[in-house]
Amino acid sequence: MVLLLLFLQKKNNSKIYILIIMKRIDILNLFLIIFILYYLINGKVIEGNDPDDGTDSSGTSSRGIKCQGNTDATKDVDCSKYPLRFRNDVLIIDQCQDGTTTCEEIEKEGNCCIQRTEMCQGNLDSSRDIICDDGSWPKVDSSIIPSECRGSGDENQNCWMVGKPSLSELTHSKRQSICCTSRNDFILAEKYWGIPYLISKASKKYDDSKLIRGNGLIEDADKLLNEALEILHDARELDTINRYITIPELIRDWGTESGHPLGTGMCNGNIDKTENVDCLATNQDFIDNPFIQVGNSKEKCCKITGLCSGNTNSAEDISCPQEMTLIPNEEGNSIAECCKGAIKCRGNENVNLNFNCPQPLIPVSNSEEVIGSTKEKCCRHPDDKSETELTHISENKTISGTIIINADFLSIAGLDGSGKRKIFENNFKKDISNHINSKNKINISSKQVVINKVYKGSIIIDFQIIPDKDTNISITKEYFSYLFSGKVLLPNIGYSTSGGVTNVKIISWYNIEHWPDWIWYFIVGVITFLISLIIFA
Repeated sequence: MVLLLLFLQKKNNSKIYILIIMKRIDILNLFLIIFILYYLINGKVIEGNDPDDGTDSSGTSSRGIKCQGNTDATKDVDCSKYPLRFRNDVLIIDQCQDGTTTCEEIEKEGNCCIQRTEMCQGNLDSSRDIICDDGSWPKVDSSIIPSECRGSGDENQNCWMVGKPSLSELTHSKRQSICCTSRNDFILAEKYWGIPYLISKASKKYDDSKLIRGNGLIEDADKLLNEALEILHDARELDTINRYITIPELIRDWGTESGHPLGTGMCNGNIDKTENVDCLATNQDFIDNPFIQVGNSKEKCCKITGLCSGNTNSAEDISCPQEMTLIPNEEGNSIAECCKGAIKCRGNENVNLNFNCPQPLIPVSNSEEVIGSTKEKCCRHPDDKSETELTHISENKTISGTIIINADFLSIAGLDGSGKRKIFENNFKKDISNHINSKNKINISSKQVVINKVYKGSIIIDFQIIPDKDTNISITKEYFSYLFSGKVLLPNIGYSTSGGVTNVKIISWYNIEHWPDWIWYFIVGVITFLISLIIFA
């Protein structure tokens, strides 16, 4: 770039052109400088000398044996074996840490290859993971299914070979049979070989809790410890003949290390199961972290929840509007379930109860269904659009927003990359798309719901609704804002949003973060071509 500027200055004998160009220089300047420095440092261009290809007389790179592109092709690493594929930078990565070819094959594959897609679970693109139907779960070994066929492989549906259809090419029922297992099969399998798996899973969570506890995050550490003990509890329920004596030993050891009197005197998960408090007998739930909470009574260990009133946490109680009365001892979590005697804005049997809007306001479009008797609930300005007046469908528009769920982050959303997080995100996508489609105004699939970030503050989700890849159909900003203007129940997650959606905006095609890959390939190609001309001219 510097050479180009000097050339223009010399040719035109004016600084005007340079100033114009300098004003248009952006972040690409940094890219160009780094590129030129890279070639100079690595000896690609040395003034007065021929370029050096970096090989000795044997054809071996003097700067190490690369994954691909060596003069001697027999030294290249093979990443074509299922389910592997080459990394993007295999031409500059050493296949062995010491620069030779003598390391183990597993080290070469680890340096040069990455797992490709078309696996039941654990794909690089998590949206490619197979979602099991209701009543079934992913197989325990689903992250390595399908495996590479050994022999013909025709008799084994769980393997793949060249010429055989990949997972995404199979029918839905076929993918389900390969990747998922029914509840009965799952329980049966765990009776025979799942207990060691559960013990191993619990131990991993406990190790994570120790690490977090060492960093001073006591609350988070206790939650992970409770989860680990809950998994051990499930393992003990499967161990009907008490074969695994290591489980009680683990509970005692964890109690000593964590400072909790685990195994005895707890609300749940005691070594002597008769000491456990039975909250279900009175249709109650356990308090938070019952496996590490000291208690031997329902008063200490159980909580009332799911009622219109009288819940242990009074914040869960329903407050009825002034025109309605509470239904006592009723199960429910909404005004519709818990309140009676509703007065509607319009259409009451007693016409004197109908609310008359002051001018210039007019009744809301569904005033005969709206419960209320105030101006705020029953009236609107004529310029304010009702649902029937909204435009629902847009083309090639991506709509983004932020939603908050008041729930415990770790127990509901899970850690980033965990199985719980994947389940949470899949359920969130289903709930959002189902809510949009509930009005039958537009059809948005769960694949069009893209989660950008999930982070603490209760549970905060930044997400987008992207256009359908085939039809380019998406939702409008105004209809999206309308649908999520208030609290929305997310049934698959089991919680409601704390309020309406925020930060709603349209992200059009010209936003740089949404440029397709081919645009970046074109830009890089053009830049590389221009730099080559400058360097080798």
